[in-house]
Amino acid sequence: MTYRQPCGTARACTPSFAVVSADAVRRVAYWGLLAPASLSRLAAIEDVTTLRQAERSLSGEARAGIHSKDPQMLRAIDLIEQVAPSDASVLIQGESGTGKGMLARLLHDSSQRSRKPLVEVNCAAIPENLWEAEFFGAVKGAYTGAVGDRMGRFAAADGGTLFLDEISELSKPHQAKLLKVLEEQAFEPIGSMKTCKVDVRVVAATNQGLKEAVERGDFRADLFYRLNVIPVNVPPLRERRTDIIHLAEYFLAKFGGRDARKLRSEVKHLLLDYPWPGNVRELRNIMEYANICANGPELAVADLPQDFVERAQKRAPAPGTSEQNGEEERDLLVNLLQKHSNNRSAVARELGIDRVTLWRRMTRLGLSNVSEV
Repeated sequence: MTYRQPCGTARACTPSFAVVSADAVRRVAYWGLLAPASLSRLAAIEDVTTLRQAERSLSGEARAGIHSKDPQMLRAIDLIEQVAPSDASVLIQGESGTGKGMLARLLHDSSQRSRKPLVEVNCAAIPENLWEAEFFGAVKGAYTGAVGDRMGRFAAADGGTLFLDEISELSKPHQAKLLKVLEEQAFEPIGSMKTCKVDVRVVAATNQGLKEAVERGDFRADLFYRLNVIPVNVPPLRERRTDIIHLAEYFLAKFGGRDARKLRSEVKHLLLDYPWPGNVRELRNIMEYANICANGPELAVADLPQDFVERAQKRAPAPGTSEQNGEEERDLLVNLLQKHSNNRSAVARELGIDRVTLWRRMTRLGLSNVSEV
């Protein structure tokens, strides 16, 4: 292969910054096409994964609807894409609202199972007495009200992916039954003696530390190790500072279209100072509110929800990070519950979380009974 110098001086053709492979740097240096000073401006990247991550970080490219420039988040995305072709179980851990479900969909869409169903199940939302019927199905007459055969989630996901969200909410007996199916890839519907074989890849997600739950005895160790073949940790938004403004501008563009509003500098500072307990979901809600209520072409602090501004100006710390923070989180929940007359749905919407997550936080903080507030 012949390398020709494209113009009279290398310096005139050298960009201020470039991301290239290390092999390309060595070749260019060997043929003398760039001066040593110019070579210092080239970022040598030894592997294709790192090169791709750097390119996406610079461009803010989105994959499967996931917008991020944060290195931690990009590493999680790259890991998802790397393991997608395999059938290994994946455990996605991160706080509520960080995008665990979107990563699960990316995993499925990038796998060889993408033409088959992706079945999503919120384990916390299934009543105890309906769990087996929901997962394994039932035959006609198996229980009162079973007027016909019912397909379970495992059968529905045959050949595809089963996404088990909030896996930590499963009771110990159901954990044992789930482990048996994962090990054998087979189950019996309720009321049937026939064993059904399935080919299902399981992806689980939780907003709690499962390893700590194992140590407390709340989660089976054998099931944890069966699910945790490929661990993926999703960082909270407060640890992805480069994403806060990037995502806020993306949501404004999404909601505003061609008339998308710009963020004033004081709004940017407010957003960056806020700990985002509801993560990306909360940020999305705030931007949607502001897009509807703002009048001018630029978004001012007055255009944001008043309660959010008050919390942000107090710089409330992230919930659950210390005993003191737990007290402040409890006070915040008490105030919101009083404000909304104990309407938990309204409180969850304002925090940008779901009702199940709110219920768990209230239980942890000793607010299980509405009368306590």
